[in-house]
Parts: sequence; structure tokens; C-alpha cells
Amino acid sequence: IAQSIAVTAEKKENMLFSEPVLFNKQVVVVRKEHCPNDVTELARKTVYACNGSPAVIRLENLSEDIGDSIFIVESDLGEEELIEKVRSEEIDYFVCDSRTANLYADSLLSCETVVGFSQSESWAFRKKSPHLKELFDHFMHTFKTTHEYQDLYNKYYK
Repeated sequence: IAQSIAVTAEKKENMLFSEPVLFNKQVVVVRKEHCPNDVTELARKTVYACNGSPAVIRLENLSEDIGDSIFIVESDLGEEELIEKVRSEEIDYFVCDSRTANLYADSLLSCETVVGFSQSESWAFRKKSPHLKELFDHFMHTFKTTHEYQDLYNKYYK
């Protein structure tokens, strides 16, 4: 599978990660009329996240940080389906990465409230492949200085 993966402590136990390829953040997807001014307003609210996503860990940490409960529902539905459930008023809050949220955002939805800090996204390698990881890091370090990289980044991530 060719994609960048959000780096978490749990994933680091099982995989090697490249130097960060991108940085992303988790945001609250909500209908504009329910947009929280800040993340503390998620206290005592039911918030959806994709099962196993970094958003779950962020929400658990946020709940601890604000000293109040956030009722986290880990859903087996995909991000696009959960965003549609927010749009159709079936659910009020969904947390996902900002790139995904912005991809599906429209005039009804807000995705401006950030949950936590920026998170690095990297490529994952088997623990038994440190040489491959080093080769990839070297390639990316060089490739990031090219116009081709900038063109691809602007096309797919801006």
C-alpha cells in the first residue's frame, strides 16, 4: 500500500517510519451552526472517529486534558460516510485529518476547530528493513527540493 501513515507510539512498536513526508492535524467536522469555538466545548458531547484512527487517541488525550468526558464512538464506517452523516444531521461531531475534511467540506460544514497538535505522516517499513527506510529517506530528502515534488504536493495536498 502506497500512502503516508500517521505516526503513533503504538505503530512505532511494530514498524519503522521514514522521516516525516507531510504534517497533518485532526479537526472537528461539524455543521456550521454547531461549530465549537474551541475543543473544550466537546466536553460531554458524542464525537465520532473512524475505528483505529489517530483521532481516537487524540480525543482520549483531549478528554483527559480538559478533565471532562468526551463520548467517543469508534465507527467502522469510512471518513466520507461519516462526513455525510454530519451533513445529513445523523451525527453532530466527527474528527478526522484536515486534508480529508477539507476535501469534503462545503458551505454547510465547518472543519476549522483543531484537535491537538500537528501530526507527522510517514511511510512505514518492516522492522527488518532499515536499509530500505534509509534509502527512502535519502530519496525523499533529495526529491523534496525538486519542482516535480512541488507540483505533486500542490496538486494533491493544497
